[in-house]
Amino acid sequence: MRGIASLVVVANHAVLSIPGFDDLIWADPHAKRTFAFDWQHALTYSPLHIFWAGHEAVTVFFVLSGFVLTMSILGRPEKYVFYAIRRFARIWLPFCASILLAALASAAALQIAHPQGLSAWILSVLYVPHDVSQIFVQLLMGGLIGQMSLNPVMWSLVHELRISFLMPVIIFLANRHPYILLAVCCACLVPGLAGANVYSLTAYSLQGSFAQTANYIPLFAMGSLLALHHKAIGDRIGRLGQAPTIILFATSVLLLLCKWLFTDNAFLIHVANALGASLVIALAFGVLRVRSKLEHSAFLWFGKISYSLYLTHLPLMALTLAAFSIFLPLPIGIAAAIVVVIAAANLFHVLVERPVHVFASRLFRSNSRQAAGALQSSPR
Repeated sequence: MRGIASLVVVANHAVLSIPGFDDLIWADPHAKRTFAFDWQHALTYSPLHIFWAGHEAVTVFFVLSGFVLTMSILGRPEKYVFYAIRRFARIWLPFCASILLAALASAAALQIAHPQGLSAWILSVLYVPHDVSQIFVQLLMGGLIGQMSLNPVMWSLVHELRISFLMPVIIFLANRHPYILLAVCCACLVPGLAGANVYSLTAYSLQGSFAQTANYIPLFAMGSLLALHHKAIGDRIGRLGQAPTIILFATSVLLLLCKWLFTDNAFLIHVANALGASLVIALAFGVLRVRSKLEHSAFLWFGKISYSLYLTHLPLMALTLAAFSIFLPLPIGIAAAIVVVIAAANLFHVLVERPVHVFASRLFRSNSRQAAGALQSSPR
């Protein structure tokens, strides 16, 4: 599912490179849904939006991360400090490489004269003034406004890294004290319900940034609960007939597209997206036909490079589109740019992400085995 979610994010940014779509979505953050019989509105305010629902795909990423981290932590017990260092290395080191790549892409864009036919948003991603100090600030992952301009997708990594450090606690509560975890999750949602600015992708202060992080803790908690009870959930879903399964899939899509079909209330959208993401993940491992499709080699390959694709696609897409816009029609340019970013993501995975994973997995290996052995031999 990670591979599909990453492709949806790529599709989202490809669509937003088309003039008009960026204005339609971001011209007025308080704009009401507008139903009209033109293709841009049809793609935006209909179930077709699911194919390029970028933010909703990131919601699926968050729930999946909670699921995968829970399975990983429970499957390989180790001391917290070793887990935290490993997790930090796996997220932050490839992220650093992606920021440097984005800086190079921005510098290269200055050599392209007058890109044509692209949206103002994709050009704003590409032409980012930067120096060494600005690059350093972005590497700190503070999540503040003006500190995520080189690679805007990093907003989600800020929250993922912070919540990763809390995952052992989340897993413990989900396993031993689920009602306490429920209370914690409700508390995390209170600022958003009260009208605080926790749904923006950037913050004006560290306090605001950590409030945004807290807003996403319930998504990781839902993923953890799904992991802890995945056998029971999968068995129950597997016994459903075709009609109930289709209804549940349709419900998950409607929940994920809540913003584009039903309401402008940010709190309701956030909760609906979390429920929709959890439901679609439960269906993915509970419905045998879907699970077998997701185990196809193509989906597994995209899942393997999904983090690299997420990290690198936006600055490279912007640069490629700017270069191609001079001599290619936009639709062909978008198709070519998608091929380029997928190929580049595979290269990034081979040269950066995979070596980092090998390095991280070797850190404290002997200590992890000792911790696991002690845990398995301890009295219960």
